[in-house]
Amino acid sequence: MLVAVAVFAFLLGMVVQFWPHFWWRFGWTRAFRDVQRIPTAPMSVAETPEDWVRCRFGRLELELPVCLAEGLQKRREAHSMIALKDDERQILLSLPDGPAAVASYVQAAAGDDPELRRLTPARLRLAMYQAS
Repeated sequence: MLVAVAVFAFLLGMVVQFWPHFWWRFGWTRAFRDVQRIPTAPMSVAETPEDWVRCRFGRLELELPVCLAEGLQKRREAHSMIALKDDERQILLSLPDGPAAVASYVQAAAGDDPELRRLTPARLRLAMYQAS
């Protein structure tokens, strides 16, 4: 009896937790849609020239020309940004941060301005898009 109650409670919990997925997967609207699977294939392996060097930045691993690898710099204003420089070009790479790191960066950049301190990372991004 106790096992039956536990199984019923588990199944009921699954239905409560995942009902939107079940409705999408088995609902009557899905039966009338002709949803085609998107074809996927593994990305082809590109051969890198032999004179390129391997660089690591956090979990990101890059293979770069020697001239760019020598100009590899970490940007001080953003701990997740690197600059690759040589005589002809400059490439900025920005790695995604977690919400806590972005929020602390926004708070530090806001200084003492109370209006800027109220900005969340999402509102800051919206303001940047609105300002083009």
